[in-house]
Amino acid sequence: DKPPHARYEAAKFIRPLEPWVTADGGEARAFSDPAVGTMRVARDGLVLHHSGGADGHGYAVCLACGRAAEETGEDAPSPLKAHAPLFRSRKGGETCGEGAFTVQRRLRLGADQRTDVFELTFAQLPGDDDGKRTGRAIGAALREALARDLGVDAQDMGVVARGRRDPTTGIERTTILLHDRPAGGAGYAILAAEDAPALLKAARDILDCPSGDACETACPRCVLARDLQYDQTGLDRRRALEFLDREVLPRLALPRELK
Repeated sequence: DKPPHARYEAAKFIRPLEPWVTADGGEARAFSDPAVGTMRVARDGLVLHHSGGADGHGYAVCLACGRAAEETGEDAPSPLKAHAPLFRSRKGGETCGEGAFTVQRRLRLGADQRTDVFELTFAQLPGDDDGKRTGRAIGAALREALARDLGVDAQDMGVVARGRRDPTTGIERTTILLHDRPAGGAGYAILAAEDAPALLKAARDILDCPSGDACETACPRCVLARDLQYDQTGLDRRRALEFLDREVLPRLALPRELK
C-alpha cells in the first residue's frame, strides 16, 4: 500500500464519458409535420453517469473489504491479487480473502439521478457516427438557445446524442437529449418542448457560426462549450446547419396561404 499524499501533479486524469440518459415514461408527440420527428419530456427521467477508468478497462472491486483498483488490460492479472484489506481488523490478516466471488473484475462504476429530460428524435437523422455528430451539435445549439431564452447558464443542462433503434421498424436514428444537471430537476430542459420550432430556428442561427469557414466542426463562438471540449470532433456544426435548413425548418414553416 502507498501512504496518502497531496501530490496533485501525480493524479491521473480520467476523461468524462457521455452519460446514459432516457426520458422513458414521457409521452411522445409528433411535430406539426410528422415527417420531422417526435419529442417527449419526462419529469422523472434517468441520467446514469459512468466510468470505465482512464483506459476503459474498468475496475476490480473486492466485495469483502471494499477496496477498488483500476484494471490495466484485458489479459492483465488482477490488480487486487493478495491485496491488503481496506480496513484492517484486530483479527484480520495481512491480505484479504480471494474467494471465487470476492473480487469482481472489469466493472464500470456509476451513479444515477432522476431529473427533467427533454428528448428529440428526427425521422431523417440516422443513428450512425455522422448522425450522432450532427445531433450532438444540434443539441448543443438547442441548449444554448434555451438557456438564452431562460436567462440561465447553458451548462446547468447536459446534452447527449445517442443512437436508438425503433422497435417497430428496426431503423436506428439519432436521439438528442437535454437534461437538467441538478438532481430532481430545475424545470429548464422540459421547457424546450413548449415552442420547439422557434427554438430550432434560434439553434440554427447559433450554428451559423460568425467565424465562417474558420470554424470547421465547432468553436467557442458557436456550440463548443466547456463540458464538450473533450469531444470536439464529436460535433459537426456544418452538417447540423445543413440538416436543419434542408430537412427540418422548411417542414415547420407556416405555408404562405395560412399566414
